[in-house]
Formats: sequence, C-alpha cells, structure tokens
Amino acid sequence: MKDKTKLLLLFFAAAIGIALMLLGSRGTPKTEGEVSAEEKYAAELEEKLVLLCSSVGGVSECSVALTFSTGFEYEYSSRGNISATHYPRVCGVAVVCKGGNVPIIEKELTELLSAALGITASQISVSGK
Repeated sequence: MKDKTKLLLLFFAAAIGIALMLLGSRGTPKTEGEVSAEEKYAAELEEKLVLLCSSVGGVSECSVALTFSTGFEYEYSSRGNISATHYPRVCGVAVVCKGGNVPIIEKELTELLSAALGITASQISVSGK
C-alpha cells in the first residue's frame, strides 16, 4: 500500500508540474514578422535619427544603431491599470555615413545626437563609409 501511495503522489506531482509549465508558457507566441514594442520603438527612433543625421550638410547614406539600458517600464495604479509608460532609455548610438570621417561633420553629428538623445559624446560613435 505504501508503494502505491508514493507512486500516486509522484504521478500527481509530475502532472501538476507539467500543468504549471504549460500554463506558464501560454503567452501569445510571436509569429514570423511580428515585432515587439521595443523593436518597433527602436526602429522608429533609428529612422528618425537617420533623417536627422542626413539633414546635416555633407552627410549621406546614413545608418544608425541604438543600444538601450532598459526596456519599456510600466507603472500600475491600485486598480491594476497602467498609469504611466516609461520609454526605453538610449545608452549608446553608432552612426556610419558618408562624410562621417570628416572631423567637423563628426563633431556636428556628435553634438546633434547628444542634444537630441540626452547622452554624452562618449556614448556616441560616428564613422565614415
């Protein structure tokens, strides 16, 4: 009788463990081509920065890459509703463009990006193509 009880308890423990694993992974999986909020925000911000950098005289064929120190952060009210959304914080930017190897243009782009993103010059890299 003890062996049957132990076996039955083991079976139920395993069933509960499997059920919890399945419930924990029930989130909606991303389908091919679906983009997260963070990825969409990064892509839109990079696109805006490409346009901004390209507007500087002597700059063309611009590419921008960003790094973030955080993701989206949400504050919830006591009722469980989102009361505030904090966007990801940029902690670095890299720019590769024609003209980026010209010192005056590199300086101008660095100052422009520093002001636009609120980061220091040491967090910005500008290179020429």
